[in-house]
Amino acid sequence: IQIAAPISHGSSGGAVVNSQGELVGLTSLTIENGQNLNFAIPSNDIKSFYKKLGGDNDNYLKAVDILFNVGQRNWYDTLMVEEYLRASKLAPKYRQPYINLGVAYKYLAEQEREKNTEILNEWTDESGVKIYTSKENTSLKKEFFYKKAISSYKKAIELPSPYDSAFYLNAIAELYSDLGNNDSAIFWLESAAKADPEYYAELGSKLSNLK
Repeated sequence: IQIAAPISHGSSGGAVVNSQGELVGLTSLTIENGQNLNFAIPSNDIKSFYKKLGGDNDNYLKAVDILFNVGQRNWYDTLMVEEYLRASKLAPKYRQPYINLGVAYKYLAEQEREKNTEILNEWTDESGVKIYTSKENTSLKKEFFYKKAISSYKKAIELPSPYDSAFYLNAIAELYSDLGNNDSAIFWLESAAKADPEYYAELGSKLSNLK
């Protein structure tokens, strides 16, 4: 909806109310080159989308609270994964817990890849003995976390969201590439380009390299 009230920079998401103090929308954007062209998202549209996410129940609010509290930490570990899983079970239609899970699992996989690199460089224990079993276990854990990240991102893009999914489609492609599965990487890169044609310019070189 178009409104006459000006929108200052940084105030997107602010309340738009009528003369009775009722919420009619949230400020969204302004066209600076126009003559006082300001826009808001109608409150009914916001309410409808909120219900699609499961936001009309207490569990959704609990899930949001979990994400906020966990987000205050600046590292990823298995305890963080457990919290994100708890949030996803509380609000199964909410996309964000699955996105956060994807990020966390990828980080854990990267940690395992670093350990694997150390072992490949003849990493040994204190007695100087090479630990081949650790090399094998690390490789399996790395693959496990990558696959978990892929599964989490795939679940996220199945759920309703006001945001475009091209970024996450590309994230899936990168994970498949890390696993050495180039055919799947190409498929998801092309899917990202279809979801957002402007993305193709950035993906063109990656597609060429993988093919």
